[in-house]
Amino acid sequence: MLATVGCTSKNYVKQQTTPLINKTNELDDMTAKNSKDIKDVDARAQAGIQAVNTKTAEVEQKAQAAVRALRAHSRWLTPPTPAWVC
Repeated sequence: MLATVGCTSKNYVKQQTTPLINKTNELDDMTAKNSKDIKDVDARAQAGIQAVNTKTAEVEQKAQAAVRALRAHSRWLTPPTPAWVC
């Protein structure tokens, strides 16, 4: 009887640690899912940013072409400056 005092059984340890192990596993699964979700959102955000950058470049090119066309056209519309104006 003296040998059993102060000793714990494997079954008792298992009963005490099983809920902790289960909760740890559950948290690991949640962490993995959250990491995957974050990566998915990041990938979509990066794709959206790239699409916006591409559109912005296209719009800038069109705006520059419009300015060039306007400048070329305005040369023909601007009346000549009279010779007496300095």
